[in-house]
Amino acid sequence: MTLYSYAVTIKKEGRHYYAYSDVFPGVYGIGKTIEAARRSILEAMRLCIER
Repeated sequence: MTLYSYAVTIKKEGRHYYAYSDVFPGVYGIGKTIEAARRSILEAMRLCIER
């Protein structure tokens, strides 16, 4: 299995956290906690890579 490392930015807006990466434009994650936003963006990035 190949592992990749990408920088991810997580910002709080209102009651939610939004995650994004400059390497994946248009791919975002959202969650009520930082961990939920991190999991969300990682899943979105994984799906994008698998396409």
